[in-house]
Amino acid sequence: MNIFPELIRIKICDLDTGKPIERIVLKIRLYAKHKNDCNFILPPSDQNGCIEVK
Repeated sequence: MNIFPELIRIKICDLDTGKPIERIVLKIRLYAKHKNDCNFILPPSDQNGCIEVK
């Protein structure tokens, strides 16, 4: 059984204006109960402020 979706879409927007921000890189850390945590550096956001993880 796979608990992760096939596609995760993240949108980066300015808090004040709500406009999308491009060229932002995110680092995500998944904490594990057992063994080691996982770190991911995602690609930069596109012109619409979106990052897609497949």
